[in-house]
Amino acid sequence: MTEAYETIRRSHGVLILARRVREERDQLLLNWNNGWGAYAPVGGHLDPEDRGDPLACARRELIEETGIEAVTPDGRRILGRDLVSGQDFEVGLLGSWSPAEPRFSKSSGVMTAYCFDLTWVRFLISEEELAPLWELPETFRWLDLEPLLDPARCREQQVTEFPLPEILQTLTSSPGWREVWPAAWGGR
Repeated sequence: MTEAYETIRRSHGVLILARRVREERDQLLLNWNNGWGAYAPVGGHLDPEDRGDPLACARRELIEETGIEAVTPDGRRILGRDLVSGQDFEVGLLGSWSPAEPRFSKSSGVMTAYCFDLTWVRFLISEEELAPLWELPETFRWLDLEPLLDPARCREQQVTEFPLPEILQTLTSSPGWREVWPAAWGGR
């Protein structure tokens, strides 16, 4: 007797969760993902060059996935290949998250067991230097975090429904969550 086994693809990725506070509201930085047709956190898959280090992946993806070539008045490129980890930004690990069950991947067309390493970013350069980036159409958006906890409200704002609401619900459900998830600029 033969049994049919469904092949489950494994996907290990890193999400960079940049949080800022505006008018006492937490906001999350999202960028447009053409493949998904939605806004999503910056992130990507661990590559061999990352050697299994989620922070190395986060540093690489922050530069690579944004694809920004913006230049400051003094000629320094921001969020481009010249961005220097430890000088212009730092990243840290918030933890890992996996859904309870495999999910269907639209891009690969198969059931996928996901594992995400969740990271934060803190910019060491001023928000004013980066401000022009947030104004680029269909590139970046800072959205209030609270509505992103609800998949229906994510759809309304063209934000990916998986895995963001589930991850944010997990992260924000712990007392003192702001203490472990620093804001992108100073403070908590």
